[in-house]
Amino acid sequence: MKEILLPSIKANIGDWNYYISSLSFKDLTTYVTEDVTKIRKNKGLKTLLQRQITDNVDSIKEYILEQPERFFNAVILAVYDGSPEWFDASFKYRGETLESIGFLKLSGSEKIFPLDGQHRIAGIKKALSEKPELADEVVPVIFVGHIDDTSGMERSRRLFSTLNRYAKPVSDAEIIAIDEDDIVAIATRKLVENNNFFSEKNILFSKNKSVANTNKEHLTSIITFYQVNKLFLINFLQKEIGKKPTKKVLDNYIKRRPDKETLTSFTEQLDTFWKYAIKDIPSFRAYASKADSEEERALEFRNKDGGNMLFRPAGFLPFFESVFTIKNNTNKDFEYILRRITKLDLSLTSKPWVNVLWDPQSKRMTPSGTKELVRLLLIYLYNDKQIVLSEKELSKLFTSYADKTSQNIEEAKIELNKLIL
Repeated sequence: MKEILLPSIKANIGDWNYYISSLSFKDLTTYVTEDVTKIRKNKGLKTLLQRQITDNVDSIKEYILEQPERFFNAVILAVYDGSPEWFDASFKYRGETLESIGFLKLSGSEKIFPLDGQHRIAGIKKALSEKPELADEVVPVIFVGHIDDTSGMERSRRLFSTLNRYAKPVSDAEIIAIDEDDIVAIATRKLVENNNFFSEKNILFSKNKSVANTNKEHLTSIITFYQVNKLFLINFLQKEIGKKPTKKVLDNYIKRRPDKETLTSFTEQLDTFWKYAIKDIPSFRAYASKADSEEERALEFRNKDGGNMLFRPAGFLPFFESVFTIKNNTNKDFEYILRRITKLDLSLTSKPWVNVLWDPQSKRMTPSGTKELVRLLLIYLYNDKQIVLSEKELSKLFTSYADKTSQNIEEAKIELNKLIL
C-alpha cells in the first residue's frame, strides 16, 4: 500500500501519546481492519471477541446509506509495525510557539486495527461496497501506538476494555429529550408540548422510570409514558406491514427518522388513542378533572394504602400492553376495549392484584418481575373469545398466580374465574 501524509495534532493523556487526524472512507477501508483479535492470542477468545464485534454492523451500514445527516465521533486506531513518522509544523502565534500541529506519515506497511469504533468501520466498509461514491467522505480518527508483544497486547487490551466498558449508552431520558430520528421520542415530545394532560405538571420528568410512593402529584414518569408509546408503535407498524414487527425490525425502525407523512400519521393516531384513554379510563378522567394547582391530586390514586394500579409504572405498562394485545387480536376499537377492560377492579388492594402487584403486609409494591403475569391476567379476565391464550401462557398464568397467592393451581383457577368479565 502506498504511503499517506495526514494533517494531525499530536497530544498526550496519562502515559498515552496519540495523534488526531482523519481518514476517508476509502483509506479507512484500505488501511484499517475491523478485526481487533490481534490483542488476543487464544483462538477461542479471539472468536468470542470477534463475534461481539460483528453485532449491529448492518444497522450502521443502513444509517450511512440512508441518513444524509450522518456523523460519527472519532474511531481510535492502534498502529504497529511499519514506520510511521511525525513531521513537526510548529509556528508562532502571538509570541507563543505551537508545536502540536504537524503531519503523520504512514508508510503503508503498518498494521492498523480499532480499539474503539470497530462497528463503525465494519459498517463503513459494507456501505462503501454498496455505494462507492461515498469513498471521499471523511471520519475523524485517533492513532495510538501498539507493541506486538505480551506486555503491549496487555496494554492495548486494557485500553480497549476501558473505552468499551465506560462508554455509556444514551439513556431513555436523553432519547426522549433530544432524539430526532426516533419516531416515538418525537411523538412523545409533541404530546408533552401540546396536550396539557401530559405536561410536566402531570408527567414526572425524571431520568428514572419509577415514581415514589410519596409522589402526590404525577400520573406516571416520562420514561414509562415513552415505553407505552413505543408499544403503540408495534400496533401502528402491524397495520402498515400486515404482521407484528420483530424486535429487530422495531429497533431498526426507530433509528431512522420516517418521512413527514408517516410521522404526522403516527403522532395523530397516538394523540387520538390518548384522548380515548383520558376520556374512557375512570381514574384518568377523575385525575384530569382535578385542578393543576392541586398539589395532592394523585393522592387518591397512589398512597400508602395502595391506590390504582395505573398510577404505578409496574401496572401502567402491562395494562397498556394488554390493551394493545387485545386490539391486535380482535376487531374492536380502542374505545370499546378501554371501556370494557376498566370494568375490572384496578385497585391494588383488590383481587387479583393484591399479592401480585401489592404486598399488603409491607404496604409496598411487590418486587419486579410480575409484568408478564399482570398482562396475562388482564387479557384472561377481559374474556374475549377472539383472543386465545396458548397452553403455555395459561399454564404460566395459573402457576404464577397460585404461587403469588399461596394457593394450589385449582384454587387459583376458581378464584380467577370468579373475576372474569
